[in-house]
Amino acid sequence: MAIEIQVGDQDLQDLGSETKVVEKEPQATVSLKIRRTMDGDLVVYDHEDLDIVVAPAANKIIAFPKDSVDEETYHSQMRLFKFLVKRGITDRSTIQGGSVYNAIEANILESNKDSVDPIEVVVQTISDFMESERPHFARKRQHEEREEERLTEPDDEESTELGEVPHADQKGGIQPGLYYRPYLTTYHYFYQQE
Repeated sequence: MAIEIQVGDQDLQDLGSETKVVEKEPQATVSLKIRRTMDGDLVVYDHEDLDIVVAPAANKIIAFPKDSVDEETYHSQMRLFKFLVKRGITDRSTIQGGSVYNAIEANILESNKDSVDPIEVVVQTISDFMESERPHFARKRQHEEREEERLTEPDDEESTELGEVPHADQKGGIQPGLYYRPYLTTYHYFYQQE
């Protein structure tokens, strides 16, 4: 389902029959996995760690983690908001934790020009952020594939023949023959192994 974003606040029904409507050429086109919710929010699903919500009614951008949360999720959220701050989309002082666990949100800055639609600029900037993130996730996938290959098909230096490793008679930290009860008493006793 395609999303159409209309620029301008003049209703086409109010135009007289003598007025010609001039359609503007789009300045940029982006390709994102994006959906519009029933209340008008835009949800971007392209990122591997985050779902990014653009809420025009609340004038906010919210980054929700995907189903699996790890230490990389927070770093992805911070990279997103640093990117938005550098592009002049959000104010650094409005970045805060959201009302949902692990969500981070920031306010969208107001445009000082009436001809600029802030939501279109935000969507374009998020698309630019996705392009900047592609090399990061390509490196991450490459590393995971190399690590899996290293573990499943090790080379000669990282593998041993069966029986090459000598076995010790005693392994671990508990010595055979030594029993103690640390919560009841403080003495140790030994028994004779036969």
